Amino acid sequence: MIRIRLYILVLVSITTEIVTITSSHKTKFREENYSKNLRKVNDKIIRTLIINGQGARKDLYPWFVSGRGGCGGSLISSQFVLTAAHCVPHFHSLSIGPLCYQNLNNCGQKTERFDAEDSFIHPFYNNSTARYDLALIKLDGRSHIEPVKLDKDGISLSYEEGKKLWVAGFGDTDADERGANPDHLMHVIVQYIPNQKCAILINNSLSFDEGEMCAAADHQGPCNGDSGGPLYDVDNHILVGVVSRGTRPCAQGNKPSIYSRLAVEWNFIKDVVCDNSSGDLPFFCGNIRNSTIDPKFEIDA
Repeated sequence: MIRIRLYILVLVSITTEIVTITSSHKTKFREENYSKNLRKVNDKIIRTLIINGQGARKDLYPWFVSGRGGCGGSLISSQFVLTAAHCVPHFHSLSIGPLCYQNLNNCGQKTERFDAEDSFIHPFYNNSTARYDLALIKLDGRSHIEPVKLDKDGISLSYEEGKKLWVAGFGDTDADERGANPDHLMHVIVQYIPNQKCAILINNSLSFDEGEMCAAADHQGPCNGDSGGPLYDVDNHILVGVVSRGTRPCAQGNKPSIYSRLAVEWNFIKDVVCDNSSGDLPFFCGNIRNSTIDPKFEIDA
């Protein structure tokens, strides 16, 4: 039986269900795999520019997870999905590896479906401030799709301003949040913003702390339905953040969105996964099932 803590989402000037890929400027892919504006899928040409966001190509995000009725997530082990705490109600059932919903074979990408066996919300999650907006969903089976690697070594803590990262999701593609959800997984480049500068840009309208990080681009970013999805470092091939919240309307000017920073919350992630996995443990658990607490990371604002 699924054990899910119920909570009330407090609506203020922010939304905790942010995320789509909206943009007013074309962006160039950083690597060869991200370099085409057109791609061929099942003998059909699909334009990869949707409101200046891009449609993700096959096998770029095989570990991406979609919850039923909204919210994204990431497969981080064969038995666990990482998402936002406020997204837990959307994960009674889920799909791993969805790429294009209107294609019978998912545009050639492998996909799996599971129900949730259990959920683990961050113990310090605050539904009023949306801080510590992380949760882990345990699958009712074992996935055979390769999980994404996590920023367990604190790589994001050394980012310089402007570092390019990717956000992916099936969220709203209309900045005015009019329910323009795509049939194809979308992604877009955003740039890292140090926390001190982020506080100035949002004029303290969104509270956040060292366990979070900010990223933005001019009229680009996540929107409703993308919450819980990945903030991905393509250069290092690691997941560094989870989409949490942002201002409304979505992706206005250079207003940043806020993401849970995995490097700082690594202890929570590791402890839940390593203490609640059955069978073979993920490699990051080592040989000890009960993980130890590592020193707290500090953020250089």
